[in-house]
Amino acid sequence: MKPDQSLPIFEDIDQHPGNSLMLALLSYGSTKDILSVNSFEVLRFIQEIESGRFSEMALDRSRRLEYRDFENHMVRYFHNFLAAVKTMVEHTRNMMRSELISEDHRNEYQEELKELFSDDLPKFIEDFRNYTLHYGLPKISHVCSLPEEKWQVILDLKQLHDWDKWTSRSKRFMKEHPDQIRLSWLVETYQEKALTMHQWLVHSFTRHYGNHFEEFDRLRAAFFSANKDQSVE
Repeated sequence: MKPDQSLPIFEDIDQHPGNSLMLALLSYGSTKDILSVNSFEVLRFIQEIESGRFSEMALDRSRRLEYRDFENHMVRYFHNFLAAVKTMVEHTRNMMRSELISEDHRNEYQEELKELFSDDLPKFIEDFRNYTLHYGLPKISHVCSLPEEKWQVILDLKQLHDWDKWTSRSKRFMKEHPDQIRLSWLVETYQEKALTMHQWLVHSFTRHYGNHFEEFDRLRAAFFSANKDQSVE
């Protein structure tokens, strides 16, 4: 029996634009998850420090070296967050510059990006990644207010001025904020922007390429159905 020429073959599915778009979106989703997990980890550790869980150790001078391990963990978590931000920025930029993306979609994306990330914080975060990669580690302090023992994890902005590679937007950010800011605020504010952009981007793919995705799903369903029937025979 000759195969039904009307049935889709694997090459039809593999080369369909819906497949390429779906793979690009899935890869982007993995990048977004890396940022989400690193954001969660640094915020979770900040919460543990600020809860006072380690107060006894932190206030005991004889255990200062032991507590230093926790300070190093905080720097590590924040370093991973900064790296994840830059990874997501570059991967998303490359995806939206690719030939898969229509000009209308690319222009719409640029407008949304400009509106959501127009303030100086996002650029400061990107530059901060370059600071940690090329210059040094930030000074992150665990500050305790006595006698109530209220803990806060603080980033020292004043120390960062020694680096001469900050962009003008980052310099403006540091000038307009106090020398010490809460690390949780910095991470949460950026993460909220990234999540908003993520939701917009996923929905924009549906708006612009919904027909491709629907046709791709139909081809796949027909292909798997046909192969299932042939295996039964």
